[in-house]
Amino acid sequence: MGSNNDFCKDDNYFIALVDTAPNIITIVDSEMNILFANRTLKKTLGFDPETLIGKKIKDYIHSDDVPILIEALTRVISGGTTKTTVLRVMHQEGNWRWLECYGILVIDTQGHRRIVVHSSESALELANKKLNILGSATRHDVLNSLTGLFGYLELAESKTSDEILLRYIRKARVASEVVRKQMEFTKLYQEIGSKRPNWINVGETIRGTLGSLPANDVNVVIDTDLLEIYADPMIVKAFFNLIENSLRHGERVKNVTVSNQPVDKGMKLIFQDDGKGINTEEKELIFKRGYGKNTGYGLYMTREVLGITGLSIVENGVPGKGARFEIMIPAGKYRRLG
Repeated sequence: MGSNNDFCKDDNYFIALVDTAPNIITIVDSEMNILFANRTLKKTLGFDPETLIGKKIKDYIHSDDVPILIEALTRVISGGTTKTTVLRVMHQEGNWRWLECYGILVIDTQGHRRIVVHSSESALELANKKLNILGSATRHDVLNSLTGLFGYLELAESKTSDEILLRYIRKARVASEVVRKQMEFTKLYQEIGSKRPNWINVGETIRGTLGSLPANDVNVVIDTDLLEIYADPMIVKAFFNLIENSLRHGERVKNVTVSNQPVDKGMKLIFQDDGKGINTEEKELIFKRGYGKNTGYGLYMTREVLGITGLSIVENGVPGKGARFEIMIPAGKYRRLG
């Protein structure tokens, strides 16, 4: 069956009904081939329904969730009970959406068993949006309170010469500063995944971050061959973190090089410096939340941003000879201009 109209050519009322439904409606056969998808699919997932006809529905489900899908469809096609299943479904842009899905068995006039699958935005997705709103409001209130707290601490410090009290006031100021940095991080972290991934020009993006880095005599060379990668827009902050990490912790860094290298399963994007490097026992710890001498969030957030579109990062430098961060980019997630 080549199109929606072929499948439903004698029932235009059916087409009008399902194409205006608020849920995604998909019809699959006993082999899990897609026979029909309504227009809501395009609004929610970006795909033109016509392009999915004849494809396997499992090809659009996250690999970790495919066994759940197969179990659910097998149960329905055999006449078992229907229950709601939450699955990660691919968006046309390459990211994943959590959808609540349930199937209904239908036997057509020729005796063929079909499954009508209804899918809608999951309660988890909706809850996440509400939490983002709540998080923004809470962060705003906390930062306002901290502004007042800093003012009172400064006033208290000016009103006493008692060294014991001054020591406590300074400790309170340090603790308050930690809270402020944590609040700033929650804002950055909340933005991860809030915008659709896009094609990012690596060289242009990194050059754009250099003006925000501390002025020094470090030579930064960017040699990425007009490379573009498919990533969360927050990757600009990830690139910033990697170069800042070299400047802040490398101690004797004079050169930072950004390059790319083809590998068997894709492409590596490499950030390398000539500083003191990273100790072997710290190579994985540096990506843990809260680990480090500064905020402890930079490299943690970098890994999270990259993971949105299936990119990964490791540190493979030689201690004493410099840090080397390698970002693995799978096939299909990178391209070259021109």
